[in-house]
Amino acid sequence: MARADVPKTETVLRRLARDRHLLRHAEFSAAFAEQARALGLGVVTVSERQFWRWMTGRVVSRPYPRTCLILEKLFGHPVDVLLSAGENHQGHQPRTDTSSDDRVADHKALTSTETRPGIREVHPHERLLDLMRAAADESRQSIPGTEATVGAATMEYLERDVITHAHMYPMCSPLDIVPKIIQTRREIEQHLQRTRCPDQLGHLQFLAGVASVLLAEACNELGQHDQAVDHALAAWAYADAIGHISLAAHARGKQATSYYWSQRPHEAVNTIARAAEIRPSGMAAARLHSISARTWSYVGNIDRTITAVRAATDAREHAHGSDDLHDNIGGIFRWTAAREQRCHSTAYLQLIQVRRDEITPEALDRLTNEILAHTHRAMAAFQAAPPDQQSPALRATICLDMATAHLILGDASSAGEVLAPLFELPPDRRTHPVLYRLHGLRAELSTMTSSRPVRELTESLHVFATGSTLRALPSGS
Repeated sequence: MARADVPKTETVLRRLARDRHLLRHAEFSAAFAEQARALGLGVVTVSERQFWRWMTGRVVSRPYPRTCLILEKLFGHPVDVLLSAGENHQGHQPRTDTSSDDRVADHKALTSTETRPGIREVHPHERLLDLMRAAADESRQSIPGTEATVGAATMEYLERDVITHAHMYPMCSPLDIVPKIIQTRREIEQHLQRTRCPDQLGHLQFLAGVASVLLAEACNELGQHDQAVDHALAAWAYADAIGHISLAAHARGKQATSYYWSQRPHEAVNTIARAAEIRPSGMAAARLHSISARTWSYVGNIDRTITAVRAATDAREHAHGSDDLHDNIGGIFRWTAAREQRCHSTAYLQLIQVRRDEITPEALDRLTNEILAHTHRAMAAFQAAPPDQQSPALRATICLDMATAHLILGDASSAGEVLAPLFELPPDRRTHPVLYRLHGLRAELSTMTSSRPVRELTESLHVFATGSTLRALPSGS
């Protein structure tokens, strides 16, 4: 891989960062995020790995345009200058040996107690961890160049990358994480061409399938559903090649999801039928039954929707043992109680939207109460989860389902209270699933008698929807 050949050097960026007391990742990341917000770019973060690549000159390709904009605004130089060797920058004289200064700077970064205004004080142990992570990154960069074939270390870091993406995904904007997933899958596919070892081939195909599912998830969030189907089918092909039931079921479920998001519910129903032939168990079965409920709700089949919800609940109650996708990879692949309950509430809500003109008032009341019951359970499970697992987008969709149920019952004030967390969602997290639910909620709101709560909520939702940075993406982007 090309990055193994990139020489270690000090960049202009590192020298400027040192001058501004931003040589630690924590302080640099805070300043970078603050500059991004000042430019109106929303939440933009810098991983520790990327930070140390910038600092040491191990940059493989030019950063993305908005990253370049932030760096240039923050440090006052073109990004090509910032990421170049320090001795090429005007005002810095060439030096033949910077190792001594590096050691002094690293020691200062480790022992300094100085803090910048607005930045929390960083404990010396955290500074030590920053330096240790930088050293680990340097070791990582040396791996591909020292292995003639795909070795254990390369396999390990590819697996670690996939797991990292899966765990970061629920907490990040797809605009930030998708390029990283694409790069990782490309690396996996390159290594698939370098080995004929059956064990390695099988594990690389598993990792490629997982990465493909992540890309399908991202495409659905960005409203690119045809592309999502392509990625889901690729994941299915990888899973089928190695006989991985859980990954195969997940891929089929994601394919069905892509179909019903693109208003092709009958294709989604057929896909679910094919997925059932795999006979998944445990949490994989619970997830598939939940998606089946969503699928049947799109065609307005009340009985099949209710049956699928009950099957999902039963599968969760009887799940035992671990699953290397749902449990070991985890992150976005973990089928939590919050996600399941939210899925069920959305299925019942979709039934109402499809059958509204023909269901009786009693059935409407019953289905609405089911929505409220599932959303309250979903929110309780969400709040009980560790903070690093509380996806803002998941909370937003739970709130939207709950608020829509209140509107169906004619209670605009309660709907407004429930939606308070929604408006905290950053513009680049207002994805297709959020905006789709928002459309249904606004349609319900439009049928209500005009009042102050109705007018205020209507205006707030309009501003929220138009503020999404994702809805302006061109088709196929």
